[in-house]
Amino acid sequence: MEATVQALGGQEIWYQEQHLQFPGIAHITTDDWGVRVRFESEHWHDSLTLSGRWDIIYVSSGHLGAQYCGWILCINCPYPELGINTKR
Repeated sequence: MEATVQALGGQEIWYQEQHLQFPGIAHITTDDWGVRVRFESEHWHDSLTLSGRWDIIYVSSGHLGAQYCGWILCINCPYPELGINTKR
């Protein structure tokens, strides 16, 4: 699972949380506790810091998210009909 998480790092990926959705670069680190992500995007004013323990992380070849935290990172745009949305 850790190798799949690390493979998503350093590439353009979509951030989605509630009504927010925009692309950026995910800088991912892992350790015994879980996953930490620094997400940078030209569509958001600051970098975002995301994290999740291993017991709440879910991952596939194109998705990374944390249950109960509300964020997800996807290779493809999760809701193409919304496009880039940075309004809360």
